[in-house]
Formats: sequence, C-alpha cells, structure tokens
Amino acid sequence: MEFYYQGIYQTGSNSYPISITAADINSDGNSDIIVANDADSFGRNVMVLRSIDDGAFTSGMVVVTGIRPHQASVIAADMNGDTKPDIVLASQDANTVVVVFNKGDGKYADPLFYNRNSYVDFKFLVTGDVNNDGNLDVITALGNTLIGVLLNVGDGTFAAQVTYLSSYTTNEGPICVATGDVNSDGNLDIIYTSTIDGNIGVLINTGNGEFTTAVTYSTDSSPQFVITADVNNDGKPDIIVLSPNDNDISILLNEGNGTFAARVSYKTDIPVYAVAVDINSDDKLDIIVANIGGGGSIGVFLNIGHGTFNDIIKYPMGPRFSPTSVAAADVNGDNKLDIIFSDGQNGDVGVLLSMDNGTFADQVAYWAGYGPSFVQVIDVNGDNKPDIVVQNVDDNNAGVLLNTGDGTFADQVIYATVYMSNSAVVVDINGDSMPDMLVGDVYEHHFVVLLNTGNGIFTDPISYSVDTHTDDGPASVAAADINGDKTLDIVVANYNTDSVRVFFNTGNDPFASQATFLAGSGPKSVVAVDVNGDGKSDIIVANYNDNSVSVLLNKGNSTFADQVTYSTNSGPKTVAAIDVNGDGKRDIIVANYDDNNVSILFNRGDGTFTSQVVYGTGFGPIDMVVTDINGDDKPDIIVAHYNDFDFGILLNIGNGTFGVYTSHMGYYTQADHLHSLAVGDLNGDGKLDIVVGLENYHISSWINSCLI
Repeated sequence: MEFYYQGIYQTGSNSYPISITAADINSDGNSDIIVANDADSFGRNVMVLRSIDDGAFTSGMVVVTGIRPHQASVIAADMNGDTKPDIVLASQDANTVVVVFNKGDGKYADPLFYNRNSYVDFKFLVTGDVNNDGNLDVITALGNTLIGVLLNVGDGTFAAQVTYLSSYTTNEGPICVATGDVNSDGNLDIIYTSTIDGNIGVLINTGNGEFTTAVTYSTDSSPQFVITADVNNDGKPDIIVLSPNDNDISILLNEGNGTFAARVSYKTDIPVYAVAVDINSDDKLDIIVANIGGGGSIGVFLNIGHGTFNDIIKYPMGPRFSPTSVAAADVNGDNKLDIIFSDGQNGDVGVLLSMDNGTFADQVAYWAGYGPSFVQVIDVNGDNKPDIVVQNVDDNNAGVLLNTGDGTFADQVIYATVYMSNSAVVVDINGDSMPDMLVGDVYEHHFVVLLNTGNGIFTDPISYSVDTHTDDGPASVAAADINGDKTLDIVVANYNTDSVRVFFNTGNDPFASQATFLAGSGPKSVVAVDVNGDGKSDIIVANYNDNSVSVLLNKGNSTFADQVTYSTNSGPKTVAAIDVNGDGKRDIIVANYDDNNVSILFNRGDGTFTSQVVYGTGFGPIDMVVTDINGDDKPDIIVAHYNDFDFGILLNIGNGTFGVYTSHMGYYTQADHLHSLAVGDLNGDGKLDIVVGLENYHISSWINSCLI
C-alpha cells in the first residue's frame, strides 16, 4: 500500500492547523476537509475545503472565527438527526464545547456554546451515543481530574454537563478520551489517558449514560492519546495508545469482559495523533499515525492479523513538517482510502492518494574529484551502455567513468577543463554523432569544448570567451538549434550581467557569431526548447535573485522577443521544461533552493504559463531531473538536496499533480553535500537508475529496483 501527494492546500499564512477531519458536508458524494486553525495572528478559526474533482479541493472557506480550537478536537458528526454532518470542537480559551450546525447546502449556522467553565482546562472531546437514545452525546477530557458528559436532548442541544472523577489526583489529567463498548453489554464506555502515571482509565457505562468508578490499566509508558478499534476482528474494541515520550504506540487487546491484556508496543517517531482504518482493503484495521519526530512523517502500521502489525511505513513530507492531525477518506472516488493530514508548522493541509510505486536498491559509490557540480549519464564510447561524465568544480577537471556492462563502472579518466566549472552539457556539438563536452567557467568568463574523438576519449579543451567586462561569467549553459540550421548552438546564462548569450555554431568558425538578450536578475539556469509549438527553440531562464523565470520566445531570425517573467518561490536554481500533465505542451519546473520546494508552471499552449503550483522537497534543492523514473509514461521529478544529504522523488500521478515526496538517504556523512544528479539505465534492465555527485570526492549510483 503506497501513497502519493495529491496536493498541499494553504489554510492561511502561519495559520497553524491543529485538527482535521473529513466528511461530505454538501451531500455531493465527495469527502470534504474540515480543519481547525490555532494561530493567534491569523484569527483562529475553523474552515472547510470542498472537494471538486479527482481528490482536489477548493481554497478554504472560514465557517467559525474567534474560537481557539484544541489540538485534535474537531469532529464532523450529525448532532441533530438531519443526516448532515455538523461540526463539534473543543475550545481551549473559553473551556467550552462548540457546536456548529450544517444548514444543508454546505453552509453553517452560528456556533452554539456549551459548558463554559473557567475552572477547567479543556483538553479533548469525542462524540458517542452513551445513553442509547439515538442521539450523539459529547464526552470531554477536562484536564482537572474530571471527565465530562453532555447528553444530547434530541435536537443537537445539550443538557447540563455531568462530570465523573478520573483516577488522576492532579489537574494535569486526563488529556484525551475515547469511547467503546469494552464489556459487550451494548453500552458505550469511556476510556481516557494522561502522562501523569503511565496508566489508562476505563469508566464502565451502567446503561443509562451514567458511569461507574474508574478502573486503571498500566501501560508502562507516557500515554498522551487514545483511540479504540477492533484490531483483531473478535468483535470487541481494543485500545490503541500513543506515547510520544517513548516513541511508540501500544495495543491492549480486549479479553472479552472489559479487561485488557498487557500492552504490545510498536516503535515510531513521537506520535501525536492516530486513526484506525482498513487502509489496504484486507478487512483488517490498520493504524495511521502523525509523527512529529524524525523530521516529521505520516506513518502506516499494516495489520497482519490477530491484532499484530508490521513495522511502520513512513511517508516524510519535506522539511519542517510537523503533522498535528490525520484522517482517512476516499477523496477521489477510486474506492481506496486516502490520507488527509494537517501540518501545523507549514500552515497547510495535505492529501495522500492511495496508489502503488517502486523503490531503489542501495547506492554504490565511485571515486570522483572534489565538489562534483555536474553529472550526466550518456553513452560516450558508442557501446550502447550509458557512461557517467562528472564535472569536478574544485579540481578543475572532468571525469569519465565507462560502464562495464552490468551497471558498474571503471575508474574515472580525468580531463582538464576550466577553473571552477559550474555548468556543463554533454552533447554532440560538431555533428559526428559522438557526444562532446561543453563546460562553463563562472570566474574566468569563458566556456570550453572538449570534442569526443571516439571510444569515449576527448580532446584538450578549446576555449571561447563569454564576457571580459564583468566579475562573473556563465552560470549555466545549454545546447540547441537556435537558428534552424540543423547545428547545435550554445546558450549561456550570464549571472552578473542579467542576460543570456547565444553562440551560433557556424561550422567554419564555430561560435564566433554571438547575440545577447536580457533576462531577469541573477540567471542561474537555462534551457532551450520549443514551448509554443512553432518548431523553434525558445529560451527559459531561472532568475535566482528576483525569484522568477523568464521566457524568451524565438522569433525565427536568430532573435528573441523580450522576456516574459513569471514568479516562483525564493531562490530558483534549476529549471526544466517538460510536459508533465500529458497535454503535449512543455511545462516549466523550477527547483527553489532557498524555499526548499519545486514550482510547476503549466503551459497554456501558446508559450504563456499559469501561476506556479508548489511542492515541498528537502533542504536545499540544488539540482533536478524531470523524467519517467517508474515506467508509467509520466515524467516524475527527482531532486538532489545540498543540505539534506539525499535526493528525493515526486512521482507524477497522471494529471499534472505529484505524489508524496520520498527521500533516499545514502550512507552519507555531514561532509557529503549533494551537488548534482543524473539518470540513466546503468545496468540495461530497462529501468532508469540515479547517479548523484557528492562533495566528498565521490559519485554514487542507485539501481532502480521497482517493478515496472
């Protein structure tokens, strides 16, 4: 069972969403998202994101304001018997239960408040019919040694709260509460927990919505969250407890008379919230957890039968991910449960669509030079096996590693290139069907060409000046037929002059003819492809300093129209132009180094582009390749991260949206910053493998082990 990002949806700047649930609020057959936000600067509110199509959602619509919701306390349930899900939540500033009735068209009435108390520290609530009258009641954890019960009088309004003493003697508990018929008498009992003494408590329902004195069970841990679910299919609710301080979840199986077996624990990373659902359709309840430890992740424990579980499967969501709540619902109508989560740190909610994918085998490392800033996989010796070419920025050379035929590589052969090579292309420059090397020099204001003489052997570098009047030379180079003469010209992004320069390949006097065109501020990356369908190569530039991309359309006479700029996030460092949504038009993909994400700008068909859609990555996305990595004919995004010492993959799910960001960490140390990334079928098995360049004098290859 695998999951992919459907998308991330903002709930407001610094909104801190702390609780989330899913329900069909407008009776259209699609699950909508309800999220509670707890940022004081944002106003504190509850908002609804309506489902529109294929699991996508509208922007959030605020339905309640001025209420400070408690973490993991928002519920969608029919409180007044009209079959429409209402909203119930705990308000921690007013110490009250808030009920907001669904008016029937997806709109909500003004909130109603119950149990305003200044002497309690309201922690949590759940709903359940505790007196068997067919109406959902509210059960609260009051944090002052008390459990509260508010009986529903039949129209969604409530009688005065009745309180029951828990087993705790201080005001630090209970902090969480759940319900379940633990003794099979047909009445919902109450289960509660706190971190005070490592125990959970059970209040047995006497049959009319009243409860006995608490009975406690030791968990030998620090439980902070509890739910009930029948995880062993014996018809009795078992107890699932989360213990963040112990980095585990515990299962206490119901022995049939309202007592419970000793706990069985499973390790995770600081779990704060969980739900139990059958996520893989095998008729066994699995557990989904929100983890704030280990960089933050959504975790899935698959039930393997008899109430036992596999080790956790983790889905990391990028940097600073701090999930606060998680829910499960089929949001795209494919009859598979998807995962919805709230991210308090980044102020958004996200959706993981249920789907399948592949994995990669462990890396193999090869010696390179210091600071490999560029790596490419291409057959340089004509044996139909992809070789590796790497530019070593601090060693002022290039290395060629020839493929031995089984996906392993011979020691590199070194070629002197330039001082501080910062960009390179391996492509056939002179039309002899052998790929040559083109390397840019950021400090000495020139680029060099190393011609392939055959068998993967290259000439000494031939130098061409770029700009002798500035302190900065080419930041990026590309090769394309700009003027339609069937020979490859060279396009250079000049960082310090905010321009791109085209060197025309004239044959007898190659690259003597030049033309310069204005770009944005600090162009860092350039590609040249046809984006408007007229058969001519246009220029796309990522402008690092002004957070934009420039598009220069080819006018057909070796000149370009003035640039059109589009906003990106901060620090666009690498750009690609690939059709990612299958409409036959090249879209723009940008890796934003400073904001730790990638931007996608969709092509409207005439060479103009939409506003960006953003997906999170790891820290410092420094290089990127967009290609079909899992063999489903849809281009995926692979990103190398300088600061996370890993690379990550965003899998394309087929409609221009991308799946869950998955990171692949090698056996790297803190010195192993990634500089560059390339893909190619290294072992001839028909699957694309990955090669990364490392700051510690190595490159490493990852063999693709997914089943395609």
